[in-house]
Amino acid sequence: MRELDVRELLRSQDKTEWVIISTGMFMSYLFEPDFGVVDLENSEVHALGSLDTAVTLTTPNDIGLLTAEIVFFEPTIRNEIVFLAGDTVSYGEVADKLEVALGRAFKRSVWTVPFLMEELANDPKNMMRKYRAAFAIGRGVSWPKAGTFNDRQGLPVTDVAALIDADLRGRDKKSDACGVAVETFPTTNVERTRADRRANSLGQLTSQDPFPISLSQDGQSETEKRERSRLTNGRYGAPRSPT
Repeated sequence: MRELDVRELLRSQDKTEWVIISTGMFMSYLFEPDFGVVDLENSEVHALGSLDTAVTLTTPNDIGLLTAEIVFFEPTIRNEIVFLAGDTVSYGEVADKLEVALGRAFKRSVWTVPFLMEELANDPKNMMRKYRAAFAIGRGVSWPKAGTFNDRQGLPVTDVAALIDADLRGRDKKSDACGVAVETFPTTNVERTRADRRANSLGQLTSQDPFPISLSQDGQSETEKRERSRLTNGRYGAPRSPT
């Protein structure tokens, strides 16, 4: 069953209360060599679909901490899809940020939707190819950071520039010095600060697949349209200052 089917099923009943937390892609995964979008060794960004295709990204640490905020939010959030975002960027903007942070030029190339669909057709069980094609199509994979739960509540999150500065610059230097790229992503200063605040917070079920969509050609469901409308119209009230 696809995630959109689950959303429709939940909204069609009233016996079980539910909350779906939409997070976008795990931010660190965008930079994983196996995903193929960012090639640090060759200073190249392979855009999925186009350089203007956007993707919403959130770190796993922020997802956990923001989930705790949602659990304790007053009034209690029930039967809602809650949008989070550490950042929403295009692939062209990712290349720009890498150039600024790492101090060197990055080549930009595009893996088009037809190319990625052909790659998938040649190996339909290859999940990585499926994910690349889904994000290239670009439906349901991005939304504005403005108006998300963390934005309205004034809660700090890690954006792409902060992740690059905290994690990739060090990895890039180690790669230059040793010829071996370090594949770990240490906790950023923002995440450590927020972890101190919520060290003992409870968790809540979230959509933790870093690729929380299905490869579909039929566009947004009515549920997706309704929830994006709620995001735009400000369901979650005025921002509050973090404690």
